[in-house]
Amino acid sequence: MLKNSSKDRVFLLFSYIFLPAYYFHITRARRLFEFFSWMYIYPFFFIFFIFLYSTDYSLLFSFVFYFLSIFHVYESGYIENDIQTVKKEEKPTIRHTRSDQFFINKNYYMIQRLRCVVSILFLVISSFFASTLWVLFYGAVGLILCKVLFFLHNSIRSNLNILTYFMLVSFRYLSCLFFAFIFLNEIKASYLCLTVLVMLLFPVVRTIEHASKPRYKIFFLSFIVRNMDVFRVCYYFCLFLVFLLIFLWFDFGSEFVLMSLYFLVYRVCIYVYVKIIGYRRTKNPSYGE
Repeated sequence: MLKNSSKDRVFLLFSYIFLPAYYFHITRARRLFEFFSWMYIYPFFFIFFIFLYSTDYSLLFSFVFYFLSIFHVYESGYIENDIQTVKKEEKPTIRHTRSDQFFINKNYYMIQRLRCVVSILFLVISSFFASTLWVLFYGAVGLILCKVLFFLHNSIRSNLNILTYFMLVSFRYLSCLFFAFIFLNEIKASYLCLTVLVMLLFPVVRTIEHASKPRYKIFFLSFIVRNMDVFRVCYYFCLFLVFLLIFLWFDFGSEFVLMSLYFLVYRVCIYVYVKIIGYRRTKNPSYGE
């Protein structure tokens, strides 16, 4: 990954500790297209979600730092998986060169502790923009929960990982959604509906894709998701159609239509891009565009 010079090692250490999403980028979304895809379906989606209900820029800045805090801890789970958990696996996925693996392993606990400090700092900044300590409290609970979920996921190596994976992906999205619940009074009457919507928009479909991997041997899912791009377009089209019919019939949930359309348009564009331009996916993507 990097050369063996001391400057490269210092840069590697600095980047792993202080740069949000850097570790995710170099290990799970190395291509610029893949990283942009992650940005679109995760942080950009929630920025779009917040702007549907509020134009308060202080709330937006608070969310950005809250998101950085949560994902910084989430990335720490990736590091744990890549450095510690692989030692217990018969056929581990190696994401680093041998020398980088040794270097990170040697500095593992320092990296993790300092990353925790950086996450707390992001939370403090988030609470400053929000002008309330509730963000700090809520974020702290989220950081602890994230650590617990990753511990469970990295401790289990069986089909139960489908469940732990679902819990992790759900946490990633619901933690951002619940942040919005704290500040947006306009959506208090729709808490349950919005929670179900967000779960359908990503955690559910992503878990289906994850469960279709050959190692789980769930063959009917492998058949359904045999072409990931077609599956995603069909899934989001059905979701969009359902919410559109609900809106036309009951005059309810226009924002649900917009949010499902947000994903559908993107998936159609990705399908066209893959087919016409001939984009080749990385083998067995961990996150998926």
